[in-house]
Amino acid sequence: MSLSFHSVRLIEEECKGCTNCIKHCPTEAIRVYQGKARIRDELCIDCGECIRHCPNHAKQSFLDEINILNRFRYRIALLAPSFFGQFPQNSVEQIHAALKLSGFSSIAHVGRGAEYVSLAVHEYLKQHSRRPLISSACPTVVRLIQIRYEELIENIVPIESPMEIAATMAKEALRKKGYPDGDVGAVFISPCPAKSSVVKQPFAREKSAVDGVLGMRQVYGLVLNALSKDAVRVGDELGMQASQLGMAWGSRGGELQKLPGMHLSVDGIYNVLNVLEELDMGRLNDVDFIEMQACPGGCVGGPLTVQNGFVAKAYLDTLCSQLPKAPSIDYEEFMRQYRGHRFHWENPLQPRSVLSMDEDISRALVLIQQQEMIAEKLPGLDCGSCGSPTCQSLAEDIARGLASENDCIFRLRESLQHLSEELWDLVKQVPPTLAKQEDEKTREPKEGSNDDHN
Repeated sequence: MSLSFHSVRLIEEECKGCTNCIKHCPTEAIRVYQGKARIRDELCIDCGECIRHCPNHAKQSFLDEINILNRFRYRIALLAPSFFGQFPQNSVEQIHAALKLSGFSSIAHVGRGAEYVSLAVHEYLKQHSRRPLISSACPTVVRLIQIRYEELIENIVPIESPMEIAATMAKEALRKKGYPDGDVGAVFISPCPAKSSVVKQPFAREKSAVDGVLGMRQVYGLVLNALSKDAVRVGDELGMQASQLGMAWGSRGGELQKLPGMHLSVDGIYNVLNVLEELDMGRLNDVDFIEMQACPGGCVGGPLTVQNGFVAKAYLDTLCSQLPKAPSIDYEEFMRQYRGHRFHWENPLQPRSVLSMDEDISRALVLIQQQEMIAEKLPGLDCGSCGSPTCQSLAEDIARGLASENDCIFRLRESLQHLSEELWDLVKQVPPTLAKQEDEKTREPKEGSNDDHN
């Protein structure tokens, strides 16, 4: 099954063909053809790196509009822990009140869902011997493994994300209060575009419990304006506030609290790639659990946030210090739900490998041989001037019939040089009689010259 929905998209009229994006795409999903960037959907993991690095703002994240709130009578704001890092010196209660002034009916902390996920991962680690296990919280990392490292799919902990758990719990709480399901909408306020993609096209369930996704930048101005009006605290109907344990998930290392064994915390998509390469080679088997987050510093460094990631982490740490250290969770009830697979994925994760050159094996082998032969002719400089991120990717594009060798400026220069040498050789091979006639023509007087008057 292909990835039919992507939040990260190209605004073609804004693209200048500068090739900045192709140099920063971790999966080599972008090419520049005829002066415009093109995104290969099957390779895109919605990490947002192209959004960060495009100087012309030609790459944008397509999310829901704020008017999605009008579709529901009761509107839940699902707040990622990193959202609280966007506002300095404001209490949880003030931010809640500001969101309600902005159009939301109630608030649910995704950090509350993270507390349950932490317990579920702890239990899964105790019951399964495969090592190392990989966090499933970052959808960009999960998509990356599906596309490029399908052998590692079994290492991913099949536990739902805190966002899905929080949305499910919030809706259940309102259902008990008598609200019909059709009247309730759960809208996640996201630090990254990948959350929107996984809501629109879940990778391990039929339908997301989340009804819409707004970027933090979309909501930031509304909340800031409401905070300036000195919004007062109102009742917390859902009782879904997070403790320090859940709120710490907003930055690097938050998932590792109180987990048994040896852990790694890896943030930044290029660091994630490096560690996945290590795992793919069968290394790091002495590690029990790896937290992987595509954004630098964790979710506080997401491409849809407002604050600098380091500043946001400082704000979040300050807020965490004011919260209860431990969550209030009925452990026996949690275990009953865990045994009933309440927190697990509905469906097994499937690979989405796009590395095959062709479905026909014999045809694929021929294309691979062609790619290798073409790659040997290319300079190996990975300059990106051809519109492909590397010489290897250009060789693949040529083998697939999507590019030509002359797209490489070095190969083009060589071709022009050979052509000029061939032309010169042809000039030197002009027959002597023809050359004599040409010389005589050049000596013939032109009409109206002084020689005619003589």
